[in-house]
Amino acid sequence: MFRKAYDNLADSLLQSTSTTYYGFGEETATAIEAVNIAIEDDYPQRARDIERILAPGLQRIRRSTARLWPTCAAPARCTGSSWTAGEDSRPGRKLAPGGLARDPHFRIKLITCSVVDALYRDHGIYTYYTLNGDNPLVAGPPLVVTPDEVEYFLTSLDATLAKGLPRLLTRFVREKVAPTWPAES
Repeated sequence: MFRKAYDNLADSLLQSTSTTYYGFGEETATAIEAVNIAIEDDYPQRARDIERILAPGLQRIRRSTARLWPTCAAPARCTGSSWTAGEDSRPGRKLAPGGLARDPHFRIKLITCSVVDALYRDHGIYTYYTLNGDNPLVAGPPLVVTPDEVEYFLTSLDATLAKGLPRLLTRFVREKVAPTWPAES
């Protein structure tokens, strides 16, 4: 199979295909069982249930924090349990030092990282950012999340954003950029 796909074994190992799927019966059985569980537990319905809480909650937060985040131009979007939200990256890159200013998304990455960091440190919530698009903050709760946990996320995000951009950025930059080695005696 590798020879037909890649013409030689060496090239097939360069692609991570060889470590992902071998076509063994175990992997096939596991995949079939995973599909069965997704159907039995009705994951599509669970995603819609999460969306019914997240969508209006994120819209409410967007409206309530508009004064603190005036450049927030991108509404939360997606469906189910995977949502993105962020700031418009067009206002400029004034915060970017030196070579970083060449990255057209530096500002939004910095802002998003400060929000991700605060959510994790202050509330124990794991979010992340993507490297594509203008809306890199991603909230993707697992499909087994409870409605109370979704509400906790929304409350935590609202509290985090209510701190304001200057405070979040200052904390994040101070912790990530400040030297961590001991001062000279």
